Amino acid sequence: MPSPQTLVANLLSFPVACTDWTLLSADLRFLYLDPVLADHLADQAALLIGKSLLDFVHPEEQSSAKQDLRNVLDSRTMHGSVTRYASSP
Repeated sequence: MPSPQTLVANLLSFPVACTDWTLLSADLRFLYLDPVLADHLADQAALLIGKSLLDFVHPEEQSSAKQDLRNVLDSRTMHGSVTRYASSP
């Protein structure tokens, strides 16, 4: 099973202009990956389903990322802040 870092590295390897999207649960777990993203991730796509988005955020920034995402959901807009991903399990 690839590490979260490998999954993130694969996600970050896509062009900035990509339009891949996911569906997250209220507790920020991956429920669905669009077919294009799933195709890019190949066998690793299934590994994201059920995982928390916060598993891929740097531990020191998980609290602020969670609050940012809550603010986005509350405001019903598509903005937020940049956070680092976790570099070790």
